[in-house]
Amino acid sequence: MAPRKNEDVLPDDAKARKRIVSFDYIRTTVIILVLLHHAVLAYTTFAFLNPTNPIDTFSPVVDSQRWSGFGTAGPLWFLWLLLAFNVLIVVLYRIAPHLGGSIISRLSSLFNRPLAFFGVLFGITTVAYLPLVLLFGFDHWTTIGPITFQTSRILLYLAYFLVGTAIGVYGIDRTMFNSKNTFASRGWIGMVVSPVSFFVMLIFLVNPTGLIFYGIAFTFTCAAAVLGFIAIFLRFTKQHKGIIDSLSDNSFGIYIIHYVIVIWLQFWLLEIQLPAILKASIVFLGTLILSWGIIAAIRRIPVVARVI
Repeated sequence: MAPRKNEDVLPDDAKARKRIVSFDYIRTTVIILVLLHHAVLAYTTFAFLNPTNPIDTFSPVVDSQRWSGFGTAGPLWFLWLLLAFNVLIVVLYRIAPHLGGSIISRLSSLFNRPLAFFGVLFGITTVAYLPLVLLFGFDHWTTIGPITFQTSRILLYLAYFLVGTAIGVYGIDRTMFNSKNTFASRGWIGMVVSPVSFFVMLIFLVNPTGLIFYGIAFTFTCAAAVLGFIAIFLRFTKQHKGIIDSLSDNSFGIYIIHYVIVIWLQFWLLEIQLPAILKASIVFLGTLILSWGIIAAIRRIPVVARVI
């Protein structure tokens, strides 16, 4: 069967305007996790300041109170990366405006086949990640001027970005990622499988000869967790929920302004003798409340509300 024309993969105006509650809430949850991530950066055991070379500083504020449990946190490198990926998409569209539609039309059958989609996602991300992790290791960082990124993951994140872009262009509601599809009731299995593969990944991580198996387990964990996370939201967040709607409506603005508030709250707490966990909690909750309130007030201005 001949592939559809590029225009056929684009959603019509009605679908373009329609919002899916579950994905609004997913975005909101991820932004809250970003706030939490930034709130704990000043209290990691490996945070440092470099007064002679500010670019080399881990975080603008580093507290004397630390907690090893915050060692899941890392430098703020994905913000510029998202910008770079967006610029890349714009450039590609300017150079070859029909390329994306042509590729998506050929892959569209995967968007309604959960197991096939998972297999392709796992395969693509493994190809993107495994060579780099074998070459550089899982914890190697590259610094170019003010830009720092985790070397082995750069293509992995690009792969996820491109897959997400393709689904968005095709139309989320036309894929398995809608509340009426059976994926919403079965995809939660990914959240059960991903912890198992995560622990397998940790086993190989401590084994110097097991890096290739670590890489495979890592990409499997990521794919399973992403699909499982989406499925859970599709199943349990089908309707709007009052205050969560307000948080969701203001989440993009919160994302824009929150880091300034994080820094000032961390700075304000520097001389106060409190445990690191308590300080991080104050910074997180304070940032969420203040940024939410500020953005909600600013968005009362119509011209601002149309932008954020």
